[in-house]
Amino acid sequence: MRILLPTDLAPISAPAIEYAGELAARLGASVHVLHILDHLLAPTVAWATPAAAAVDLRARLYADARRAVHGVAAGLGASGLTVQEEVCAGNPAAEILRAACETHSDLIVMATHGRSGLARLVLGSTAEHVVKHSPCPVITLSEPVGSALAAGGEPYEARARGVSA
Repeated sequence: MRILLPTDLAPISAPAIEYAGELAARLGASVHVLHILDHLLAPTVAWATPAAAAVDLRARLYADARRAVHGVAAGLGASGLTVQEEVCAGNPAAEILRAACETHSDLIVMATHGRSGLARLVLGSTAEHVVKHSPCPVITLSEPVGSALAAGGEPYEARARGVSA
């Protein structure tokens, strides 16, 4: 079994990372940690700085993201899980769906920011798009779940915001 764990590396992602790790350990699954540098950032960087500085800044963004993803993967791998790492740039929802197909993921576990109103209209909802178009089930989390799996809790009904088949 393969679990795709897309993360924006924000603090709100911590519960999804913990949950994916606990679930993978319980199921004997591997985890594919994915971080997407939003495609909207790259043009902003390029327009705001001279070309050489933009290339340097983009390289630093990738390097920082790779280090952060490696830290997440190392934390998951410390418990004996098989973990793959990926950093890419693009539209977050599209890249998550691409990765789910390419890695033949059986499940996606991701955090959601829970935006509403104007913020959701302007920024969109990556999680909503992924849930609607995913080739596999999706669990979205927006709050800490503790160690629900270790405590024998009912993760799908009590802890998950959404599951899509």
